[in-house]
Amino acid sequence: MRKLASAAVLLLLAACGGGGDGISIDSASGSCGAARFERLLGRPDSALRGVSLPQGARVNRAGQEIRADYVAGRLNIDVGSDGVIEALRCG
Repeated sequence: MRKLASAAVLLLLAACGGGGDGISIDSASGSCGAARFERLLGRPDSALRGVSLPQGARVNRAGQEIRADYVAGRLNIDVGSDGVIEALRCG
């Protein structure tokens, strides 16, 4: 029973994400080209000015309502409440 509980805790921690800094890139990011924009992670959202994003790209700001529609080739850029780009993902 103890081993099962330990495994569950490890699984939950792994599901929480990467290195604990709150910055991530979707592992399946190839379909929307997120890897091309990895340099933006951890930078202020003002870094998006002058950047040519793919058509249909969406910038999601903390607290903003977003549609739940999934488009595999769409790049989503998540900006935290502090104005820092914290995630790039497809969908």
